[in-house]
Amino acid sequence: MRHFTIDNPYPLPREAPNPPQSVRSINCRNGLTRGIHGNARSRPNPSSGTLAFQLGFLYYVRTGGRDLRRAAEMFERAARQPDAPPQAARFAAFARQNAGDLHVAYELWSRVAETSTNQYLREMAAREMDRITNALASGRLDQARNRLATPRVLIRSTDDTPASPPQR
Repeated sequence: MRHFTIDNPYPLPREAPNPPQSVRSINCRNGLTRGIHGNARSRPNPSSGTLAFQLGFLYYVRTGGRDLRRAAEMFERAARQPDAPPQAARFAAFARQNAGDLHVAYELWSRVAETSTNQYLREMAAREMDRITNALASGRLDQARNRLATPRVLIRSTDDTPASPPQR
């Protein structure tokens, strides 16, 4: 049996064995979207920070190219909810910054710096705010953005049989 994983330090939410990643990602994204907005069979749940964060994460790790603007929107939505994962605000700031929305990212990082109880996160927020300030002052906006690799699917075998190479 083969399991699909993402070459990323953060595993996909609700990762399941066997289906092609693109199908699983689309189905999971559609399910999370229905969970937030509702449909004919379910009530909307717009105040779920957990669902919004998971949907944002799927946009962030989308195979073939990240959708940082949508990811940031979902992370911001999650951060405003009481059941949000603690990293939602930081992910929102990071995604906005790397999407090129530097003014919004600066404000989000400043909230992280003001509200985090973690000294390391406050220092990280201050460093990112300095990077954004310097980029805006110099007019070189790319200085505030990280070079993010495109997520890819790795197929690993759970038995001794060699895994097939990733499909491109």
